[in-house]
Amino acid sequence: MSLFSNSFTERLEKARKFYYEATQNSKKADVAIKYFTEIKRIDASLSSLADTYIGSLTAVKARDEFWPWKKFELANEGIEIMEKALKSDPNNIEALFIYGSTCYYLPFFFGKSDDAENKLKRIIHLLNDNSLNIYSQELLKNAIIFIKDNIKLSPAEIKKADDFLGRLG
Repeated sequence: MSLFSNSFTERLEKARKFYYEATQNSKKADVAIKYFTEIKRIDASLSSLADTYIGSLTAVKARDEFWPWKKFELANEGIEIMEKALKSDPNNIEALFIYGSTCYYLPFFFGKSDDAENKLKRIIHLLNDNSLNIYSQELLKNAIIFIKDNIKLSPAEIKKADDFLGRLG
């Protein structure tokens, strides 16, 4: 029997909760990584998404690492994990948001600013009626607001983002 005895949906929500807690306190990253690893074991179709979270969590752990070389190592490891995951599922809005927002906050010398911007803008282009069936309204709203607040968008992208936000309520 697994450590994670509640339903699969509850496990996924709990993993996401630990992820967001770990972004504030990297000591919680290992617990979140365990949840996402368990999710991959249970449902292989979520492996890419889970790996995107695992990569982001690995990069988050770098933030509070004392040794500069270890910070650099963890951040690069996290980037590699996320990039590999995105190659498997390049149109997953949730994965793009996790990757884009993680890379957005990386120091400039990692050279991920343009990639973060492109991945986040891609979310705006992927939004459609089906997005409402696949992703939670909260995730979509958070992603769109983050993008609007942090990424320079064209007038057409702003309109699409605003129209979609209006539909989310």
